[in-house]
Amino acid sequence: MEWNVRTCNRLAAIAAAIYFVYFTHAQAPALAPSASPMDRFQRAGFMKTAVPRIYAIPGGTWDTASGSLGYYVPQGMGMRQVDTSHVSQSLAQRIQCLDADLRIPWGFLVHDERGGVALIDVPYHSLDLAKRIKRVASGMPLLIIFTHSDFLGVAEVDNWRNSFEAVRIVAHDSDAIKGDVERLVGSGPWQVGDFQIHAAPGHTEGSLIVSSSSLSTSFGGDSAGVWEGKLTGFPEMARFSCKAQSLSLRRFADNAPFYRYWFPGHGLPMKFESRAERQKLLYLVADGLEQASQSGQVAAP
Repeated sequence: MEWNVRTCNRLAAIAAAIYFVYFTHAQAPALAPSASPMDRFQRAGFMKTAVPRIYAIPGGTWDTASGSLGYYVPQGMGMRQVDTSHVSQSLAQRIQCLDADLRIPWGFLVHDERGGVALIDVPYHSLDLAKRIKRVASGMPLLIIFTHSDFLGVAEVDNWRNSFEAVRIVAHDSDAIKGDVERLVGSGPWQVGDFQIHAAPGHTEGSLIVSSSSLSTSFGGDSAGVWEGKLTGFPEMARFSCKAQSLSLRRFADNAPFYRYWFPGHGLPMKFESRAERQKLLYLVADGLEQASQSGQVAAP
């Protein structure tokens, strides 16, 4: 595939179509975006969700444009390949085989009432994306939190530091594989700005669940989501331990404060009507991970 303006426009259309499905899926009907006039974040190119103050940022795509499989992200009117040496070729090939709505990683922009902006799992860096963030948060410090190393690897952390004078970048110590990052050590929980962060080792050793009490929302990374109409913990993609991931989800379901919404890094979101329903659904994901762990068919049982 040749990367050009036409290709980029087509990818933008695909992302917009995916967004519509993503936030109006049967698993999460209350997440449907409203039909109200565009706000300043939408005018800056961010995708509105029905959870106030949360906007989606679609990532790049996996393709073989350079002759080898790689991750390509927007750059101006073209695309460029990002270093993904932290991802094995076998895992990259599995990602390439996914449907588009699963292949595209989702990051999220969250803004507070004071004008500050946080990025959860920002899926890439570009001068254009940095410019759009400055447009909606002029002069405000930027907070970036990564739920796991996949996003940290493709986000090019040092470029974010070059783009913003005041930026705080946070990840768990076990997953802080690149760049100048504030490292969370131990098992938490931690409070970072307005976010409570719980350790959730499993998908990776340093996986996190990042939650906002004011928005009643958890950002779960690759710990759990809805994939091809089914609840899953993405066991085939796990790199640390499916068993540990199962235990992490049960612990979060049992002990974490209730957050109504769950936004994953891939796939479709969830809405929980009650704490009991959250426990039920996350336990179902945990059950699937335990079965995968015992099957002998996953790389990280």
